[in-house]
Amino acid sequence: MSMSHDLPRTGVGDPTGLSTDGMLAAFGGLAIVALDVDNVGDEGGWEVIASGMFPTWAAMYVYVTDGITERRCYSGVIGSGDECSSSDGATLHFVAPPLPVGEAYDVRIELTDGTLSATLAACLPVWKRTYTTNLYNLRAAHPSPRAVGAWDINQEKWAVADTGDNDTVYSALLTALADVLQETFGYLLTRVYASAAVGFATLQCEGLHRWPTAGRFVLAGRAYRYTGVDAVFVGGTPATEHYCRLTGVTEDDGTTATIEAARQGDVLMYLGQDATDMDRLYRAFFVETAEGADLDTYARNYGLSRPRGLPDSTFRALLQVLVYLDAQTIYAIEKVLDVLRGPGTYEVYERFPVPDENNRFYVLLASTAGGPAGRAYMTAFETVASAGFTATASDDIAVLNGVWADTDPYREGANYAEAVVAVTKVAPDRLVTGAAFWTVADEGRTVRLSDGELWLIRSYLDPVTVQIGGPRRTDGTLNTAEPDRLVASGSAFRAWMVGHNLVVYGTFNAGTYPILEVVSEYEVVVSGSTFVTETLVEFMVSPQFPASAATASLMRATIAGPIVTCPIALPANVILDYATTPSAQAVLDSYTSGEAQFPFYLFDDAFIVALVLDLIKAAGVEAVVILE
Repeated sequence: MSMSHDLPRTGVGDPTGLSTDGMLAAFGGLAIVALDVDNVGDEGGWEVIASGMFPTWAAMYVYVTDGITERRCYSGVIGSGDECSSSDGATLHFVAPPLPVGEAYDVRIELTDGTLSATLAACLPVWKRTYTTNLYNLRAAHPSPRAVGAWDINQEKWAVADTGDNDTVYSALLTALADVLQETFGYLLTRVYASAAVGFATLQCEGLHRWPTAGRFVLAGRAYRYTGVDAVFVGGTPATEHYCRLTGVTEDDGTTATIEAARQGDVLMYLGQDATDMDRLYRAFFVETAEGADLDTYARNYGLSRPRGLPDSTFRALLQVLVYLDAQTIYAIEKVLDVLRGPGTYEVYERFPVPDENNRFYVLLASTAGGPAGRAYMTAFETVASAGFTATASDDIAVLNGVWADTDPYREGANYAEAVVAVTKVAPDRLVTGAAFWTVADEGRTVRLSDGELWLIRSYLDPVTVQIGGPRRTDGTLNTAEPDRLVASGSAFRAWMVGHNLVVYGTFNAGTYPILEVVSEYEVVVSGSTFVTETLVEFMVSPQFPASAATASLMRATIAGPIVTCPIALPANVILDYATTPSAQAVLDSYTSGEAQFPFYLFDDAFIVALVLDLIKAAGVEAVVILE
């Protein structure tokens, strides 16, 4: 239980101020089911979390009442006073005020406009804590409880609460430090609690915290196995003696006859641990053992980046070549191709330059069905026969782009992988259907509206209502010199976002600002802002709908291997547009000469090879990749 009086909860509530006009019909109601505390102190400042059903679009007052008088609680949020808000619709935080000691109080929650209220009866007892505070104040006036003078830390005795064992603060401190150091530097160690005779099957230990229930350990230079871990308490409650045991101890070969005697105080070590956190830290610095983001960091130290679609194993082998490679010789090209394609799958020859031309190496790649390293491919416009709501592709599907009738090769008609429904836009950010349509699984999906707007479904509220918004990004930049503009490092804005809201999070510039102009896909102008310089700003675009009707479309098809199941019945023959690997994606045509980078192409055998060879290109040298 936290005390908000000492550590106030900070943050912001719902970033978009909302009105309850027209919303109550779409909201299921207000209810309080339980509290997360059994009681609170009479001095106030105790944070309480109520569970139930609460609106996320309106503020609420929380009252504590004994049937005679009511006291309003605090929100615990800086700047919100006594107006409490729920961010998830299922919980509501509030802070209890100072209260007279008494039996359980009622808790009543009411919308600030008084339209809805709910009460949980006799749920919050208040106990006397001010006595403790007063006692400490009185104790401060008394002399020290021990004589003044030198004091040995070993004289600081304390009792182990669970066992009654006495220990010293010094020993306890060292034990705690050792426990923390073990988590990062060391292996699991403990000591023998009581001597054991030759051939023992059970070994008493001082502690076996984090030891697995079965495994191997080393004692006096010999390895043993054990099959169980338990704890023994002796002498009633509290126990006068407490120790842990390894049970089922045998030699590595399963025998017990040759097990040597163990002495009290001997150290034993768990043998199954293959790495500590420090080991993993060390490994992150070496290309042989680095993984994921650590491998990417290693590559960036050499000015290299991971081509999209390369797994760790291929990228690691590629780095081992690129980091120590001479620039653009036939030998260098062959080493790269051995990694990406394998020996014997390519041919390299050199054409010596004529004046004013680069020295060219031609790389002929054999097109094969296997060898996916460095490749991603798409099977598009595959025409198959359907069976009711399902269609089966020739390969397992990783990413489905859509399902169209085979008479619609330009994909201008219905996408049968999508579900389409008539909706009503409800201010500011709700989509409401006339009948049950939405499910919890829709959260996170993209919904396309008939006016061309694209939004994410951020929250499922009920079968007829969802809350939508844009993705939250962290690449915003604000500048005091332009106090009404936000610039993103990536593509973030579209023309249709004018009239909607830019929600900015953070310490200095938090707020909700109407979008006046989309300058480019990277920059917007807003109203009501006085931005100060800040980088890595978190922001999102939030709807500000007028009440209107629209049509919404979202992907509802499900995939199981090569089988697609659509939400609506399919025509007899359909076109499946899908990717066979998650990394298959459209990339810009980077080989046009001064033209707009269009159209889009897909990764193929030649793309990755050309991309990597370009990384090692030397001045006056050119590699030409040809896919046979």
